[in-house]
Amino acid sequence: GIADKFSSNPLARLNDGSFILGSTLDRLTIYNPETDKRTKLLKESRNEFTSVLTRFFLENKDGSIWVATDKNGLYRISRDGRIIKNLTTETTPALSNNHLLALYTDADSMLWIGTFGGGLNRYDARTNTIRIIDQKEGLADDNVTGILSDEQGNIWASTYNGLSCFRQQEGTIQNFYE
Repeated sequence: GIADKFSSNPLARLNDGSFILGSTLDRLTIYNPETDKRTKLLKESRNEFTSVLTRFFLENKDGSIWVATDKNGLYRISRDGRIIKNLTTETTPALSNNHLLALYTDADSMLWIGTFGGGLNRYDARTNTIRIIDQKEGLADDNVTGILSDEQGNIWASTYNGLSCFRQQEGTIQNFYE
């Protein structure tokens, strides 16, 4: 099966109208509702993939798919099933935490990564760098569950302790609490 009754079973709609779903890396499946066709995404099968829980999917501009995981960092997988990139706390550049909760790509093609306990990570694929924005910098909380941007390019992050607005132009953070 694709899903697991004890998992979050993330789902995302892709630009071509198909869906990606799967509770673990080895279960990742592209489903085309028009043809009712299911295609396994990963061509390579590794034993450890059965235990890599997925949390969030995001399609890249080139059609590849970013897969945020529960404990294994971030994967970028091509539509033909190859792992293009894996970012973790052990790679260069390094994520601040391997437990990921949210992904977002802004207008400048920066990938924003919401972590559980590691704040907000901004990955720049052009320079292969990660910038970490966390409570020490003023973020409301280091658990980031949602990410969006506005027309001015500000990054909005929902956290366990309120909403944070990272004003990139000024380099400042404004928090909104209840």
